[in-house]
Amino acid sequence: MFSVILGHCLEHINSDMGCKTLLLPIVYSFSIPLFFMISGFFHKSEGVGFGKYLLKKTKSILVPYATFTVICLAVSAIRIYIFKTPLDYTVFQEFKLIVVQRHYNMLWFMAVLFLTEIAAYFLLRKRNYILISVVIAISVLSAFLLRRYGFLYLPWSIDIAPFAMVFYAVGFAVRNLEEKVLCKWLFPAYLVVGLALTIINLKITSGLRYVNMYKADYGSLPLYFLAGIAMSLAILCLCKWIEKSKLFRYIGKNSLIFYGFHLTVLTFLMHFIRKIPLNSYLIYIAVVFVALVIITAIVSILPPIINNTPLCILFGKLYKKKANK
Repeated sequence: MFSVILGHCLEHINSDMGCKTLLLPIVYSFSIPLFFMISGFFHKSEGVGFGKYLLKKTKSILVPYATFTVICLAVSAIRIYIFKTPLDYTVFQEFKLIVVQRHYNMLWFMAVLFLTEIAAYFLLRKRNYILISVVIAISVLSAFLLRRYGFLYLPWSIDIAPFAMVFYAVGFAVRNLEEKVLCKWLFPAYLVVGLALTIINLKITSGLRYVNMYKADYGSLPLYFLAGIAMSLAILCLCKWIEKSKLFRYIGKNSLIFYGFHLTVLTFLMHFIRKIPLNSYLIYIAVVFVALVIITAIVSILPPIINNTPLCILFGKLYKKKANK
């Protein structure tokens, strides 16, 4: 989640300068793939009926999706009617775009995660790894051909789900090999491989500034998947070193809240950041760092407010009423 916030700060504040430093492409190579790998790592469907599984995912993903839809529309209304900011769409047009969800807004990730979770229920239950590999390969190839021939941005971002499923399945497989694969001492090896593959992908793919699942920009598919997996494994190994970090654990436990609100805070920060002359790399990095700190600090206030009230239901969590002393 921290890497997602960093990536969005790098891109929104000054994407051109960010790309030239290779920092943004590196962050984007693993931030979203890592989310899907972790989701696959914690996948549980054995002994659970599909109805119960579907209800659980509806509460944890679709309900927050509806909540953040309302928040996004409210933010757009504030920007249009209070800040007088000209936007590309009216509030009603944005509502339709979010409902149809063709790679739109930050909510594309939640739509893809829901579809991937549902697909995983049927694919991973029997653990027929040959069948799983064949189905995923055909799905990825189909989605890739859709992009190649211009049939992109399908409703509810269905065309992204096959790519997400690759990382999800790897995360699921890693769970059984955790002690061998996620060793803290393997961090440098994974990092070097991931960085090398990411840079090679950028160099050999004409016009590719950074890999981006959101925009369906993958470059070379083999390099994209291998780099994303290697970088994700590197970060997971790194977490073995910093597992006692209270900040990262706090963000991790409340990642959905951070995901849903960080762009809202960044959107309003941009009204002030645009007035700063970013005429050097040091100033750019300093502004990104300050924005990262401000966003983290502001959003950090929300989890205690949300988690200890019935509002937590709107964000996919169970409300546990405290017993009277």
